[in-house]
Order: sequence, then C-alpha cells, then structure tokens
Amino acid sequence: MANLTLKLTVTNGTSLLGIIFKLFKVNNEIPLVDQVKNDSFTYDFDLEENEEYNLYIVGTNSLSVKGNTNINLVYNGVKFHGNFKNPTNRKGNGYFIMYSFDTK
Repeated sequence: MANLTLKLTVTNGTSLLGIIFKLFKVNNEIPLVDQVKNDSFTYDFDLEENEEYNLYIVGTNSLSVKGNTNINLVYNGVKFHGNFKNPTNRKGNGYFIMYSFDTK
C-alpha cells in the first residue's frame, strides 16, 4: 500500500495569506484534497494503488526577514517524476510547488 505524508513547517511567523494544497488524480479536474492552512501542519494522504497524482502547494511566507517554509514528504510505495527535491526550503514572499508521482 502506498502512503504519503506532507510535513510543512513555517518558521519565524505564520503564512501571510495562507497555504493551499491540492491533490489531483492525473486527468481529473476535481481535487481529492483541497485544504487551506495558516501555519505548520502535517497531512496524511490516502492513495490508491496504480494511480498517477499531482500535488500542488501554493503559499506565502511570514513578513519576517527570516520567514521560511520547509516542505518534507515522507512516503512509501510512491515514485516521483521529474526534478524531485525532498525536503525543500522556500524563502522570499511566496512559492508554488508541484509534485508529480505514481503508486504503480
């Protein structure tokens, strides 16, 4: 069974406008998960076997000069496509990240 946990940590404040994350099956326009958070969180995704997914994460950092967001994916039975950096840090005002993966 495939599993994926998103661990997102916001440091030196909270997200100014929020953190949006959405999980889609490939070729499906309706998200399986559509959440908005303002601070650090952990989210466990329920994944089906033999499927392809896209995970989108859009957010803003705090107004602090040292504002930073760390994104870490913990997974088993998941194969990522393309440039996959884990964990990743995002500094600056905002960020957009897309992960493409399958459970085959």
